[in-house]
Amino acid sequence: MPTITATSTAYARSATKRVCTAPEPPTVKSLDRNNDEYMMFNVEVFKLLHTYHATITDVVVDEVSKKVVLSVEAIATADAGDYENEYVIKLGMTEDGRKVVDQYDFIDSQRMIEWMAKLGDFAKESWEKK
Repeated sequence: MPTITATSTAYARSATKRVCTAPEPPTVKSLDRNNDEYMMFNVEVFKLLHTYHATITDVVVDEVSKKVVLSVEAIATADAGDYENEYVIKLGMTEDGRKVVDQYDFIDSQRMIEWMAKLGDFAKESWEKK
């Protein structure tokens, strides 16, 4: 296993600062939801979509801490246009690893903000046609 030294860590930080010069997108905050609230929210979201396909592209399992991290790519179609995004989903598991007890989703906020703008534009255009 490679050893990370203070020098290599400092170099990595310096290199990261040079490469990552784009401004960070704003954070998309959402409410904490229990299972029923999460399900009802997604029912409303999926009513807007004609298709939705999510693909798990990577999985990391930590058996000691009972955590699973999923990397997910999603595509969808809707009247407002196509949707593409990627997610990182952190799951906390029961001691036996059979049930999820906690879920936290990280979403590409720039793509989500762009999608929300598309939805708003579509709603405005649809309203004006009436």
